[in-house]
Amino acid sequence: MANYSFIGDVWEDISKEAKSLIDMLMRKDANKRISAAEALNHPFIKKYSHKCRVSRYKAIHVLKNLAKYKPTTRFQHKSWLYLVTQFVGK
Repeated sequence: MANYSFIGDVWEDISKEAKSLIDMLMRKDANKRISAAEALNHPFIKKYSHKCRVSRYKAIHVLKNLAKYKPTTRFQHKSWLYLVTQFVGK
């Protein structure tokens, strides 16, 4: 798994399901990381997908990009975490 934690105020209101999805997307080993299609079947996505007006195609595209992104600096990593929380927190 990538080096990250769910410690801090920003994570207090994030659901266990959302954190589970992030964990699965953050695995360094691509063979252990879930695919975009698998992510769309994750309990968090299924629970909130009816509230989202993003097409399935766009959701797959976003999830693929999030899973491939490899931040190299602390700023990039923090920015990536912010984007993930905004995506999965809505």
